[in-house]
Amino acid sequence: MTKLGIMSDIHGNLGALQQALRIFAAQKVERVYCAGDMVGYGPNPDECCRLVRENADAVVAGNHDYAVCDRIDYVQTFNPQAMIGIQYAKQFTYDNNRHWLQHLPLTYKNDALQMVHCSLARPEAFYYLKNGDSRIDDEFFQGVAHTFNRLNRQVCFVGHTHHPKVYFEDKYQEITARPNYEAPIQLGGRRAIVDVGSVGLPRLKEKRASIVIYDTQSETIVYHWFEIESVSLPEEIVEAFDWPDIYF
Repeated sequence: MTKLGIMSDIHGNLGALQQALRIFAAQKVERVYCAGDMVGYGPNPDECCRLVRENADAVVAGNHDYAVCDRIDYVQTFNPQAMIGIQYAKQFTYDNNRHWLQHLPLTYKNDALQMVHCSLARPEAFYYLKNGDSRIDDEFFQGVAHTFNRLNRQVCFVGHTHHPKVYFEDKYQEITARPNYEAPIQLGGRRAIVDVGSVGLPRLKEKRASIVIYDTQSETIVYHWFEIESVSLPEEIVEAFDWPDIYF
């Protein structure tokens, strides 16, 4: 394997997913991976599941994927906008794709990489990673060191935060975060945890979606950025679900 494409957090945004797949095709990636959250928030959960199933070589579950299938108790942890998105996705994600989401694994590993939606340490808890000393049993956050402790490949790809970020661990087990993602990132033998950002619901100020291409031969990470178009929702859906004005 040489060029691998990794994406995450599509959230029912079909147009953005199609843009991401066009970039992967243009860059001639050999494999495509998805770090979860195909559904939630956006208007096309079923279509996004279908397209990911057709194009991705490996997929792991995100918290919204499991919420749609009632595999997690999300009522106490999801914000009101997320709750509306789950209610909608439950109605418009059909049985074959709900079955697929229900049986997605939490983690994936091959010779080149590991992948999880958020953390390799208790992945079922769907923590938000941060650099620091958060306890492994904190309610929402977890120090990224816990994932490095469970990393047995050079790199692990994650999503969940919708904020692109690369954490490095040096030979002294010191962890730093990369501040600039516009230029190619050389791993140079270092271990890394790479948050690829979001395809369908970017939370950066610029609202740019991001995906990653990993060249295993040169050990290079490259972020690819693209603008996503506004998504029009049918009026009856907006009214029925009291749809929030997020980015759609």
